[in-house]
Amino acid sequence: MKIITRNNIKLNLFQIDANRNKHSELNQDQIKLRKLLFESTELSSRDYIAYKCRDKRRIGGQTKPENKFQQTEGAWFVCFDNRLAPIKNNCNILSFGINRDESFDFSMNKEHGCSVHSFDPYIEANRFKQIQTAHPTLINLPFIQVKKNWRFYKTGVVGMKSKARNPNLSGGLDTLENLIEKTQLKNKVIDVFKMDIEGGEKNVLEYLDMDYACKYFKQFILETHALNLTDNLIYELLGKLEKCFSLFHRDSRLIGPNYAGQYVRGKSSVKIDLAHFENEINLSKFLFSIGELYFVNENFI
Repeated sequence: MKIITRNNIKLNLFQIDANRNKHSELNQDQIKLRKLLFESTELSSRDYIAYKCRDKRRIGGQTKPENKFQQTEGAWFVCFDNRLAPIKNNCNILSFGINRDESFDFSMNKEHGCSVHSFDPYIEANRFKQIQTAHPTLINLPFIQVKKNWRFYKTGVVGMKSKARNPNLSGGLDTLENLIEKTQLKNKVIDVFKMDIEGGEKNVLEYLDMDYACKYFKQFILETHALNLTDNLIYELLGKLEKCFSLFHRDSRLIGPNYAGQYVRGKSSVKIDLAHFENEINLSKFLFSIGELYFVNENFI
């Protein structure tokens, strides 16, 4: 294995023989070529933690271990620095993608008094199921009033109008623009915009009105997903956020079923076959853009 250190970044220059699953060293010509590729490529500012949040809190999660970094999936970081923090009892949360864990939404509503709007076209979380079971008349309605200032909408979000379907019915899809109208949050500050929609974030990002987001979205947090190891589309789309957002935290989320979604320090449960990447730049783009990404709006700093 050859290692190059440049600007304090270590690159493992090896490729994997997919058939034999053994490491084979690169020849000198390949090493020179990869050096040239790396030295001629500048990684953009979004590849690094650009904003140092001094009061970063982990919100939600179904377990409460001593180490906040080991909470289960469903917990999200929020920056509580001055001017960036959700204003207690006067904050708005848009949360897209709930699945079985609504703990983040619950905490933002109960502990911080935020007006929360949760979205998912499929009801999975027990809290929402129980409410619907107790009140059968709610089955065909597009939303459930969970608590005061907390609604759950049985609707998913899309970016382009042509992908919307049955937007006023349970299980439908609607555009972000329309959903903001329906929540009566048009032209109001969204303290936290959270999105975990299993790949659909590409379509939402592609059609996101950045002028609007830069004016009203105080924090933008999302989990990104790749179709395959060479899918760099999300990396390119994230470039739109550079208009006004700075990254303050990133979790790679390379977590496998052996750890039940937990954050385990010092352990790797996902293997990446480097043979799928053309060069270290492609690998870097993948690692920098896939996972949980947390941004703050520079206009609010």
